[in-house]
This record gives sequence, C-alpha cells and structure tokens, in this order.
Amino acid sequence: MKTGVLGLIILTACLQGAAAGELAGTWEGTITKGPDTFHAGFDLDVRGDRVTGAAFIQGWGYSRVFDGRVSQDQFEFTVYRQPIGDGPIAKVVFHGELRGTSMTLAMIDGARYETTLHRLESQVTGPISLDAAPKELEGKWTARFVGRIGDRPKMIRRIDFDFQIDGNTVTGMAHIDSWPGDCPISEGNVENGRFSFTATGKSPSSTGLPILRFEGETHGKQLKLTMHHQIFGRDNGIGLPMDGIRL
Repeated sequence: MKTGVLGLIILTACLQGAAAGELAGTWEGTITKGPDTFHAGFDLDVRGDRVTGAAFIQGWGYSRVFDGRVSQDQFEFTVYRQPIGDGPIAKVVFHGELRGTSMTLAMIDGARYETTLHRLESQVTGPISLDAAPKELEGKWTARFVGRIGDRPKMIRRIDFDFQIDGNTVTGMAHIDSWPGDCPISEGNVENGRFSFTATGKSPSSTGLPILRFEGETHGKQLKLTMHHQIFGRDNGIGLPMDGIRL
C-alpha cells in the first residue's frame, strides 16, 4: 500500500512538472475587449509551480508577471499595468488552461475577457537543402521572429528580403519596417543550403547606422534564420531566431 501511495505521489509530481514545462515559453495572440482588438504576448518562465516572466500587450508596454502558479494544466498570474501618462497602476489577473500548443486565457480587467493564445515556435520542418543551387535563394521572402518577445528590437515586427544571387554572392535589400527601413545587403554568401549576410540601415540613430547580421539555412520553400544586431550603438549578443517563407 505504501508503495502504491508513493507511486501516486511521484506520478502526480511528474504530471505537474510536465505541465509546468509545457507552460514555459513564448505565447502570442490577440485579445478582444469590447470593440477593440489588440496584440498580446507573454514570455513565461516556470520554476516548480511558480510562474514569472513578462507581458507585452499593445498599449501597455512592458509589464512584469507576478504571483503566478501552475497546477497540472491550470495556471494563473497577475500583471501590473503601468498606464500611459498619470494614473494608478492597474492590477490585472489572468487565468488559463493549457491545451497542447495553445492556451485558453481569461483576463479579469473590470470584466472577464477570454481569448486563445498559441505557443510561438519555429514551424520550419524538413532537412536543410544541402543540394540546393545558390540561385534558389533568389527572390522575395518574408521573415518573422519566433523567439522571446523581450529579446527583440521593439521597432521591428517582420523583415522582407529581396535577394539577388551572383554565383555564391548574396546582395539585395532587407525591408525592415519604418525604421531602419530599407537596408542594403552586403558581405553575403550562400553555399550548400546555408547563407549569411549583413544588412546596414541608411537612417542613422544618434549613435550611428544600425547593422544587422544574419545566418540562415534553406529548407525547401522555408528559411530558418538567426539575427544579431547593433542598434543604437549597442551589440546584441543574443541570436534572435526567425522563420522565413517565400513570397
């Protein structure tokens, strides 16, 4: 009997640990509140049954996650919203349930608002196109971030590429939102399904021109990229993962 009870305790702990591990990561979607719909994203960290992290909700800016708990597939946490301008800090409570790679989330902000968010992770499948001719990279592609929201440059949501290939040399243009805008591609090379290049902005900040360095792989009609950047005079040592698809 003691052995059976101990096994049940261990099994319960393992299930709770599995759920906690599934909650950790980045989640994104939209929240509809009355007539308004706004982007919502969370970088969630889990240690034991404690949930911490950060919330990135349109109109709220950066907000920390407090008082979080997870138990099996149920969780809750609190976000303290800093209003724009003067005014008290608002306490907003979130309750949720895990459903594989999605979560149902209820926000308690005067009234209850429900939504579904999805785990953000790479959708690139299949092997690297090792036998792809360099010319197969030529053309128009678009890429989006698939890593933690807090690591990204806040002014960049997506990047469109227009690659030109001459032999193994990559040139062209990276179109990066309103800033840094159109960035000519230089120092580019492609070989055996792998490529690298630099995109340099033409609109400087007070600390110089923005420089973005990319390494990537071709996977058929998909790209897997990593971006490092020097923006506002600072090097970001974190490699920011992106998925790309052909336009």
